[in-house]
Formats: sequence, structure tokens, C-alpha cells
Amino acid sequence: MTLLLLTLLLAGSPAAEPAPPSDEAHLDVVRAKEAEILARVRSFDEARYAELLALKERDPRAYLRALLRIGALTDALRERPDPPAVREQEARLAALRARHPQGLAALPPGELEAARAELTDIAARIFDARQAERRRRIDELRLALAELEAEVSTRDTNRELLIRTWVEKQLSEAP
Repeated sequence: MTLLLLTLLLAGSPAAEPAPPSDEAHLDVVRAKEAEILARVRSFDEARYAELLALKERDPRAYLRALLRIGALTDALRERPDPPAVREQEARLAALRARHPQGLAALPPGELEAARAELTDIAARIFDARQAERRRRIDELRLALAELEAEVSTRDTNRELLIRTWVEKQLSEAP
């Protein structure tokens, strides 16, 4: 059931009564996407990973919504272009290479050490910029997980009301 819902949600299908997937390969893709999202969450926060697994057992639909939200957020973050500081350093590297069309390895020892120092500075700046971007992405993921936790907590608190409301809605709808 969970896998079927995940398949439909990942495909963006609005169908109320989903037909089972006809292709085992499609299910493998869905399972792989689920595993990838869970692995990302686990790498950031083991406790939140455990909460997601508990949510999967307790409320499969909420679990799928959470997976989709986290997956969309992390995919969007991953597709972002490099920060300007990285592009600036890559331009510096291109300029260094352009100044030495014969290749950096062919430089005489004195120039090679100067090139090594410049490359080290470029690498350090790129590393620092990318690390800062990764830390910012982690903060965004933590915020998304905190929002999800608040939603789950609120739903847990209002469980009986939500169930009664849903039951009454089902009883009042015409066929």
C-alpha cells in the first residue's frame, strides 16, 4: 500500500483510485528514490530518520507527503548553481591555465611553486564556499523537518477530531 501511494505521489497522479503499477522496473525506481531520500535524512539526523520510519508505520500517507516534501527540497537544493564565490575561483583557475597554455606541469620549479600556491588558495576558497553552501542546505533541511515534525505533532494531538471530521464527511457525502 505504501509503495503504491509513493508511486502515485512521485508520478504526480491525481487519481483517487490508483491502479497498481504494471511494471516491476517502475517499482524498483520508486523504491530506489525512497531509499535515497531516507539515506539523505539519515545522513543529516539519525533521530529524524527514526521518526520518519515511525511515521511510515503510524500514518503512511503523512509519511509519503513527508518523503515527497523532503525529496523535492533536497532535489531543488542539489540543482542550484554554484555560489558566486565558487564561480569566481573557477574563473581564476581558467585564467591561470590560460596564462600557461603549455600546461602547469611544464612550468619551471620556481613558477611551479607559485602556481601551486595560487592553486592551493583557489582550492581553499572553493572548498570554503561549497562547505558554507552545504551548511546552509543542512539548515534548510532541518527547518523542513522541523515543520514536518510540528505538523505530525499537531495531527497526533488532534487525532480524534481529525478522525471524527473525516468520518462525518464520509457520512454526509452523496454517492
